[in-house]
Amino acid sequence: MANVLEELEKLSVAERLQLVEDLWDSIARSTAEVPIPQWQKDELARRKEIYLRTPESVLTWDQAKCDLLQSTYCSQVDRNSGIVCSVFHCAQDPDKWRERLT
Repeated sequence: MANVLEELEKLSVAERLQLVEDLWDSIARSTAEVPIPQWQKDELARRKEIYLRTPESVLTWDQAKCDLLQSTYCSQVDRNSGIVCSVFHCAQDPDKWRERLT
């Protein structure tokens, strides 16, 4: 594995970012079950409780999408499920990611 990492570090930043994107896409296509740690389950339960107490405090998908499009942060969204796969800074090429959100 160390040899693989050494080879990957020889790639340009743009090539490594593309590789990360490709890896996320391959994970999204995978049918393998991804284990969910207890801390994530706890956090989801906490957020659900907040939503149930104050549903007006959350953003709709359209509001969140609008906020993302107006910021320097962009999100990769699975077009079939609408699930946000990743959110990261994309100031170098925001238009590329805005296309994915529209």
